[in-house]
Amino acid sequence: MHALDTLTIDSFSPFAGQTFSVTAESLQATLELQAVTPLRTQDKAAARAPFALMWRGAPGLRLPQQIYRIANDAFGSAEIFIVQNNDRPQGSEFEAVFT
Repeated sequence: MHALDTLTIDSFSPFAGQTFSVTAESLQATLELQAVTPLRTQDKAAARAPFALMWRGAPGLRLPQQIYRIANDAFGSAEIFIVQNNDRPQGSEFEAVFT
């Protein structure tokens, strides 16, 4: 399992477009990593450059904001905080932000 403080934008960029299993307690879903996006920062001394992960799940999928274990055969696994942003006809949208 990847340690949260070691994850960078480069940790996720190769996996854009791939699916991940997402689990927490009795919740389980599959999300596709849609985008890996750098975020602006004024903090030049930050330990890592901030970035965001955008995920898409099935239409109507509801996941409460909380820490989920994400896993993909090539990536491995990590525990990250995911927030639902939207539910559109093309799919439910989720985000994880790393600062």
